[in-house]
Amino acid sequence: MRKFLSALAVLFVVQPAALAEIKPYVGGGVSVEEVPYNQTEISGMIVGGIDFNKNLGIEGELLIGGETNYGASVFASGKFPVFKSLKLHGRLGAFVHNREAVNFCGSNRCSSYGSGTANYLGVAYGVGAEYQILEGPLSAKFDVTFYTPLETSGDGYRRNDKDTWDMVSGSIIYRF
Repeated sequence: MRKFLSALAVLFVVQPAALAEIKPYVGGGVSVEEVPYNQTEISGMIVGGIDFNKNLGIEGELLIGGETNYGASVFASGKFPVFKSLKLHGRLGAFVHNREAVNFCGSNRCSSYGSGTANYLGVAYGVGAEYQILEGPLSAKFDVTFYTPLETSGDGYRRNDKDTWDMVSGSIIYRF
């Protein structure tokens, strides 16, 4: 019984210290994507996440606008502090996107071939940096992310769609 009570006491002492490092954040920004066949699309984005400590976290992104009807991604992220106000990070996760149809005839874009939307589900990974602004709760975050669809379906899907696409994004983050 003493061992149980001792373990319970340690749990109550250690848990608040571990939770003290958990820091949620939210923000918004802009993304520029190069999607199949060299199309460029600009979307707004909402970002949010939780840092479990100074090196590990989880984050999500929601794309809004452009030819993306919706796009959502979730990532596990590893962070490496370089200076007091600068962190580099890598991230790995999954995504689901629903886009307007990519319309093509052979290797050239056609304006009258195909219609509808395409659903993409797959793996996303990337690297980036975050810079804390004036030692306050705001920071600027920049990412380069690569998307690899594992499953694609819908009226707008073409078998010759490019296998991967990439996105560059910038956002302003507020940490609580």
